[in-house]
Amino acid sequence: MTKKEAAQKWVAEFNAIPQGMIEALYKADMDSWQEVTTPRAGDFVYHYPSGESGTIESVDRETDEFRIELDNGVTVISTEDDFSTNPETTFPMWGTMWSFGEAMDDYWLEHDGGIVAMSDCGFRLYEHDEFGYFFGIDGAGYNFYEHHWMPLYEARGLQWHEKEVEKMTVLIVEPGKAPREAEIGSGLESLQKTVGGDIQAVYPYDEQVALICHEEGKILGMPLNRALYNEQGQLYDIVAGTFIVCGLSEDNFASLSPEDMAKFKAQFHHPEVFAKINGQIVATKVAPPKLPLREALDQNAERCKAEFGDQPSKPEKSKDLEV
Repeated sequence: MTKKEAAQKWVAEFNAIPQGMIEALYKADMDSWQEVTTPRAGDFVYHYPSGESGTIESVDRETDEFRIELDNGVTVISTEDDFSTNPETTFPMWGTMWSFGEAMDDYWLEHDGGIVAMSDCGFRLYEHDEFGYFFGIDGAGYNFYEHHWMPLYEARGLQWHEKEVEKMTVLIVEPGKAPREAEIGSGLESLQKTVGGDIQAVYPYDEQVALICHEEGKILGMPLNRALYNEQGQLYDIVAGTFIVCGLSEDNFASLSPEDMAKFKAQFHHPEVFAKINGQIVATKVAPPKLPLREALDQNAERCKAEFGDQPSKPEKSKDLEV
């Protein structure tokens, strides 16, 4: 579920009330109603000390200071006591108003800073002595979800949506194949899916890279893949099963740099087969299998696109040479 879909699901639970009903209740007993919208960026105000009108440019909620640009061009920093807002209408422009459908949302609105948060999200809020809080939108002709509902969903702190997975560009090395560059998620689930189970990260190189493989690849009898060599060029271990070569950030796995991608792609280009000779395991490099023609053409096209960008298939004729 996307963030917009989650917001739509939440909003569908609200009580939608025709504004005409609110207006009728207001006219019947005006003293029971008060607008509780807090001043926010974009509001027109009258600034008492200067005797000038102006517009709130920004609000610092930590200090409760308002940056106001007056109509005479002067910018002032004020507190809420220094100005008054003067809405053009008693109720919002949009013909429907709402109240929350859940008591927890009402509690957030009244006790957890919800009034300020909703005001900053562009809502006008009203309190009735008996019926509680109602809110509406003073606008029309634009996307309410983008400008109001989704910001409100975020301000409320809801997490019903699926979070976007951060991607990274890595080198995937499979047994018997040439390595391939790929974009995968940096989360545990994506790494486990790529190697086929629980992961283990090792750091056999001086570069800021990690080699991520299956934690029990050898125990499970996965095909032997590539050998690891020490500084003297001696084989000291073999990775079983598919593995990943990725970069490192300060606190997580990350994309390989272009330099490291080129280096390890060349290093693991040839698959290896292994044999035991005179009690020692020996690795022999073999030619990678040829790709099907269509796959080879697609990969070549991707490499050209990455290196040269999108190019026209035919050079454009120079206007100077037109006859």
